Amino acid sequence: QCVEAGGDDFVTKPISRVQLNAKIDSWLRTRELYRTVLAQRDVLQRHQDRLEREQETAERIVARATRSNDLEAPGLRYAYQPAAILSGDILLADRRPNGNLLVLIGDFTGHGIGAAVGVPGLATAFYERVSRGAHPAELLDDINARLYQSLPVDMFLTAALVEVDLRHAQVGVWNAGMPPVWLLQAGGTVAARFHSSDVPLGVLPDSAQGRRQLEYVAAPMGGHLYACSDGIVEAMDDTGMQY
Repeated sequence: QCVEAGGDDFVTKPISRVQLNAKIDSWLRTRELYRTVLAQRDVLQRHQDRLEREQETAERIVARATRSNDLEAPGLRYAYQPAAILSGDILLADRRPNGNLLVLIGDFTGHGIGAAVGVPGLATAFYERVSRGAHPAELLDDINARLYQSLPVDMFLTAALVEVDLRHAQVGVWNAGMPPVWLLQAGGTVAARFHSSDVPLGVLPDSAQGRRQLEYVAAPMGGHLYACSDGIVEAMDDTGMQY
């Protein structure tokens, strides 16, 4: 009844001095352990608060570096939902001087701040090169060279680059390590699949400039082009089955 009422322990009469001293020593150890746990909790909480502030700052940096009005272009829709505050997933869009829309969807290896650290540099290189009129193959070569020089050996970027050419009614796709990109006709019939056919960016130095070429196909009227990261295909339904 004593313990159920909230007590930690009890002694009975007649009191044994040896037993009482042993219990007191035990209570003192418990009190010190409790104080230690509280102190460690406070340290961990301060560390967590600092980490969250740093993540929020990094998130603002990434958002500022990757934002583009062309992500709101007519006909372009996307969903971006990182598993944590930060991730290595990236989505960029910009128009070439000829009006063609370039969309880059990519995924750095890893998670959190470590994976997101390469995003601002990649976004800067992408927008800079596209605005200067770089050919898609030149753009990919430049990104690969920068990532190969700056990333540690255990990091790389899987990516798919899409070019939408409305004047010639065609789309071009280059895929390296991403899930297949699907081109569907208006009725849902598959018009083309673009499977991964190249090494992810930042893995190897270039042996030949301009070898990363997009594969172009005619864009069907009313068709849709779908691209995603492995966050979609590895997501699980209620039964634990991957999509």
